[in-house]
Amino acid sequence: MPLRVLLIDDDADSPSLRAELARLGCELVGTADVASAAFERAAADALARISDLAPDVIVMRSAAVRGALAHVAGLRAELDAARDKLAARKRIEKAKGILMRARGLDEHAAFRELRKLAMDRGIKLAEIAERVIEAGALLA
Repeated sequence: MPLRVLLIDDDADSPSLRAELARLGCELVGTADVASAAFERAAADALARISDLAPDVIVMRSAAVRGALAHVAGLRAELDAARDKLAARKRIEKAKGILMRARGLDEHAAFRELRKLAMDRGIKLAEIAERVIEAGALLA
């Protein structure tokens, strides 16, 4: 039983994609050529008819889709970076607290100590903070 494919494509080389799908033994149940500016409207119309076609796979290739996916990937990367920074900041704060208690330092002095340790060892501040936290756990 061949894989049923609905192809939505606004790229000029779509005949090569259709040929490749045919070569792979796919059954092309429908196609739609859409311009990027009309993509949303065409996609809404197409989605309303998809249930009638019942494809196994929908192949959608569009400059608009690629742009949107790239934007989403960029936002996801920014979110991941922000999460990483927040996690690092939390580790640094926790390590400062450990140094403050263990050595009787104020917050500023504890941060300077962490920064100096990181610079002396040539590692990131978050990494030295993690080491301080691990050492604090061993001593607790």
